Amino acid sequence: MKDKQIAKVCSVLLIMVSLLMACSSAPGISSSPIPQTTPHSHVTIPPGNKIVKEKDRVIRIDGLVIPVSKIEVLDSYLKVEKYDQTEFERLRIDPIHDDGEKKTYHIGYGCGMKNCCHVLVQIHQEEVYSLELPESMYMGSILNKDQSRALIKFGFNEGNLVNHSAIRGLDLQSFRFLTMKSSEDEALYGEMNLPFPEVQWINNQTIKLTIADVPNSEYETLKKWGELVSPPTKEIIVSFTS
Repeated sequence: MKDKQIAKVCSVLLIMVSLLMACSSAPGISSSPIPQTTPHSHVTIPPGNKIVKEKDRVIRIDGLVIPVSKIEVLDSYLKVEKYDQTEFERLRIDPIHDDGEKKTYHIGYGCGMKNCCHVLVQIHQEEVYSLELPESMYMGSILNKDQSRALIKFGFNEGNLVNHSAIRGLDLQSFRFLTMKSSEDEALYGEMNLPFPEVQWINNQTIKLTIADVPNSEYETLKKWGELVSPPTKEIIVSFTS
């Protein structure tokens, strides 16, 4: 009787061992410990990305070699970006004026889908001077008759339907922004408020703006204005202090 009980217990143990072995070898089942996961870094470097070497941190244009280190605001931005080659290659450069002695350019950097950061740069006798513009879309420059001054136009699109424009007068000899005589004009046209379909110089101190004829610069107002077949405009005369 005792031998039969021992045999029965042995049979049960053998069955259990067989089941355990079968489970451990079954597909999709593993006796390995659960692997520990580590958080992914929020900083990813795409394969092939390079850092611009210090000797290559220059802008080459019109026979000039401009060290980026001489353009403080641009150099600071690229240092934050670790001088990533892709970011460096995305710089946008537009000529404004060249009188043979002084060369003036617009440089756009840190560009997103619509807007960029901007710096105006002038090179004279190996010296580099710079002036910043607000973050916006660069919309070009207009020289006066004797090419001693330029109007810099910039702005932004709101909802891809409404344009807000602004202008800055630039003296190309002193490389300084011009000041409008009226502080009200400065607030209206020196900041990004209304669309300017047309801008032109009258003389060295005076410009004529063709602007949207609207009661305010609110989005809905400008959207309705832009939807008209012939949007109404008006001409404004703006003078600079010197």
